[in-house]
Amino acid sequence: TNSMTNTNLLEAYFLLNTSSDADAAENCFQPPAWAEQSEQAAGEVMVNGIQFVRSEFGGVATGNVHEREIYRTIHNQVCYEVSFMLHYVDVGMFPPEMNVIEFDRAALMQRFETILSTLLIKQ
Repeated sequence: TNSMTNTNLLEAYFLLNTSSDADAAENCFQPPAWAEQSEQAAGEVMVNGIQFVRSEFGGVATGNVHEREIYRTIHNQVCYEVSFMLHYVDVGMFPPEMNVIEFDRAALMQRFETILSTLLIKQ
């Protein structure tokens, strides 16, 4: 959106994954092997009457920051995973003449949470 123009935000994604595969449901709350060491539990959240487990994952490399907020639940033998993914560059990595400003992380996360609040899982 225009609010992200000329900021240090490179990518922002809202992802929804579902699987009714028995293995996926059995391992629904487990982070993928590549994120196992870094993903941290961050509590539980209710979304339209369904309990989700929330976790966070992040990493920094050469000024690039990757953040992921994950919500997982099993409902009627289906594993649901919602992810908010951000990729941005430390604003100090840009030369001053580029006039790059820090993106509004709080506003973006609020947009993600608003989208999440519309998720309805059929009983």
